[in-house]
Formats: sequence, structure tokens, C-alpha cells
Amino acid sequence: MISMEHCSERLEVSTGALDKSGPAPGERGASFYPQRLRDAKATCLTPDDFPVCADGVADDAEALQQAINRAQAASGFGIVFVPEGRYRLGKTVHVWAGIRLVSPSPYGVKIASCHDLEFRGVHVYSPTKLSFDNTLHDVTSGAEVRSREIAKLIISGRPPEARLPKARSAHLSPVLAPGARVERVAGGFEFIDGVTADRAGNVYFVDGRWHRIYRWSPDSQTLTLVCDTPIGPLALAFDQAGHLLITARTDNFTCTVFALDPGGDASELQALPAVPASACECTVAILPGHRWRDAHDFLAAATRPSDAVFVSPDGTTFIPKSDDLRRAFLLRAAVPGLPFYLADEFGQKTWVFEVSADGTLSKPQLFAEKGELDVAVDAVGNVYVAAGEIFVYTPAGELIDTIAVPERPATLVFGGPEGKTLFITARSSLYSVGVRYPGRVQVPGRARARISSR
Repeated sequence: MISMEHCSERLEVSTGALDKSGPAPGERGASFYPQRLRDAKATCLTPDDFPVCADGVADDAEALQQAINRAQAASGFGIVFVPEGRYRLGKTVHVWAGIRLVSPSPYGVKIASCHDLEFRGVHVYSPTKLSFDNTLHDVTSGAEVRSREIAKLIISGRPPEARLPKARSAHLSPVLAPGARVERVAGGFEFIDGVTADRAGNVYFVDGRWHRIYRWSPDSQTLTLVCDTPIGPLALAFDQAGHLLITARTDNFTCTVFALDPGGDASELQALPAVPASACECTVAILPGHRWRDAHDFLAAATRPSDAVFVSPDGTTFIPKSDDLRRAFLLRAAVPGLPFYLADEFGQKTWVFEVSADGTLSKPQLFAEKGELDVAVDAVGNVYVAAGEIFVYTPAGELIDTIAVPERPATLVFGGPEGKTLFITARSSLYSVGVRYPGRVQVPGRARARISSR
């Protein structure tokens, strides 16, 4: 993150005291690594190897660049550990493609006591999960800018004018239940996403850093750890019999799919082999709800048929194999006859497609000029787009409401006994808000018996 305090550019990095096993829900840590790890392949930005001061006065840009270059030269990818300190960057630091942050920052640019600043043509070339919550934070006024696409923004330095509250009163909302407010129901996570719900309305989500899958039960208002395994879970879905399907990224950056009985032994993960698509007789396709395509081939990738699929244990549901699975943190059912909404994360837009019998998407149309990680649809066809806040559109693409969330929303799902609660995963917390309409039934045969949850 770049902090411009009184317009002097600085990079601030701090570490905290997280236990190696990760924080428990309710305990928010400041850093992933409390001390230098014994990783022979990692590059450490220390005075022993680089001309770094970390005092906030000397320019550490060249030292940081050398560390990044060394990690790149060693293997084409790697980890750079940055110890606690204040790092002043006096010039541009070039980060190689594929570099990822271990912990996202709350903001990209932080300003204080600044005036007459002008930002033009801002675009975030980074996946939402791995960058920051707010593009800009003004410490002096407390103002935040969450938009990741900015044509022109001027910071005058004058006190902000009085304005109406950020969120409209709930009783005026065309989609929120009367009197409903966004509430935090669980917290203390690193970055939760991959959300899905079972037929009883229980909500499942992933805290990817710690390789954990949780279940929130609206009836009992309890949080349960479902799975804590070595696999790196990315996103979740259910088949018709109630098996939890888990996409996971392996050490060689490929993706595989596992199945788990959420009411059984969490250690009994079943790896699902990929089979030829031509041999698949399943009826329900599960696709990524967003795609990150920095090669500018979003539509081509979204409509490309797959020649292999992962089939669920009950034989009803399949996930087409694709490179995008290893970068997808959200899965959604694609049902023929229903529009499928897909977020273009790189382009920050939302598209709508038709769905064929084999789950292939076709006939793309631009739906909204906002898009990021997830899109949810209610029973009357209203479309909820998570992109800084939650923007609600009619089926025709008319913006009718904006739901303000304390943290940047990541993924969305309708849950609860009647499906009339919208659950929102964000950086550190799970939020919920009552809505007028339940979620759209995505999967045929939804009323069939399911595996019971403990």
C-alpha cells in the first residue's frame, strides 16, 4: 500500500503476532507471519542481503526492487518476506506478473492533509481477493473511495459537504425487507468467499488462507468448522444429494475437485476424477461466477466448451474443467432457460449469457458497467452485483438500489429457512440482511432429500 502522508510517498509494512495455525474467528490478526520462516527458497528483504533501511526516511525502492527481481530470477515465481518497518519508495517499483500479496491492504492510496490532488485513468490490475478494499482513503475527512475504475477524481482538500447517509432507509428499499439492516453475524476471518447454501438455508464459505470451510446456521446462530485440511479450498457448491463440492488449487497451480459429506467425517474427502465431457450425463452444470482474464479474452474463455468435466458423487452435477477454476472463488449453477450472470473481474463489468444443455454459455450481452467477484439473483429476477458495495438491478439492467456494506463485499448467497436472507462474505466478516424476495431456485429438483447437517 502507498501512504501519502502530507504528500510524502511512503510504503508502510507492519507485522503482528499471529499464531502459525491462524486466528480463530473473532481474532483479527495484523500479519500472516510473526517471524521469519525457514524457507530456503524465499527472499528476505533484510540488510544482510539488500541495501534496505526501513526507517521511513531513506529510499528503499531499489532494495525492494532487487528483492523482487531475485525471487523472479530464481524460479519465475516465489515469495518475498518484508520485515516490520516503514519503507519509503522514491520511485516506481516494478512487480513481475503473477506476484501475489499474502495479506491484502485495507486501501491502495492513503492521504492525509492533502489538497489539489488529481487522479486520472485509475484501473486496478489485480484480482480483488489479492489487492485492497478501498482504492483511496482520506484520513483527514474519513472519506473512502471503493471504485476500482476512476476516470477522474479531484481531492480539493476542502471539508466534505454534508450529504445524506450512504444507505437509504430500509423501508424505502425495493429489495430489502422493511426495517432490515446489514448486520455482522460472524467475524475474525482473513478473507472469506466461495459462499454457497444448502437446502436448509445453512451457509458455507471458505477462509482460504487457513484452508478452512465453515458453516453458519441461521436457525441456531452458530458457526461450525466443517473442514480443516491441507487442501487449498477455493469455492463451494452442492450436488443434488447434498454432497459439498470443493474446488482446490494444488501445488502445481492446477485445480482439482473434492466431495465431502458435510455431516460426516471431515477427513473423508473424495477426489473427483476428470472424465470426458462426451460421457457426462449430468443435468446440472456448475460454473465460475466470475473470471479474471488479463489477456482480454473474457468472452472467448467464458463461451469455450470444455472437453472434460468433474462429476459429483451422485451423478447429477458436473463442473467443467478449465484453467479459470484455479482462479475462481465462487461457483454458480448454470441452468438452461435461465440467464447466467458472470462477472468480468478484470474489466469490472457484468455480462449475461444463455445456457445450453451441456452448460456451455453463449450469446453474451453486457448487463452492467459494474462487476467484480459475484452476482446473485432473487426470485423475481433482480440482480445483485458485488462491486465495492452491492448494486441491485432489475432484469432489464436498471439500477434500483445500492446496499452499503461495512467492508468490501466479496460473494453473495441467499439463505435462511425461507431463503429470504442475503448473506455477504467480506474481508473479515460474514454479514446478513433480510430481503423481500428469496433467492432464485437455481437447480431443478431442489426439494429432493439431502444429507443432514450436524
